[in-house]
Amino acid sequence: MVESNVALDKIFAALADVTRRDILKRVSTAEHTIGELAQPYAMSFAAIASTSVCWRKPD
Repeated sequence: MVESNVALDKIFAALADVTRRDILKRVSTAEHTIGELAQPYAMSFAAIASTSVCWRKPD
């Protein structure tokens, strides 16, 4: 029986999306505003902002 690891499931689900992988690649090399991240995609500012929440460093 395979045990589920919720944290790993969330990570792999996020990385399954090509846009999220591209954004992650971009933020790993330089800091960007949400507006800069949203510019190349057909996504709203709010959609990019909600996607980026999972990559923020903990306070």
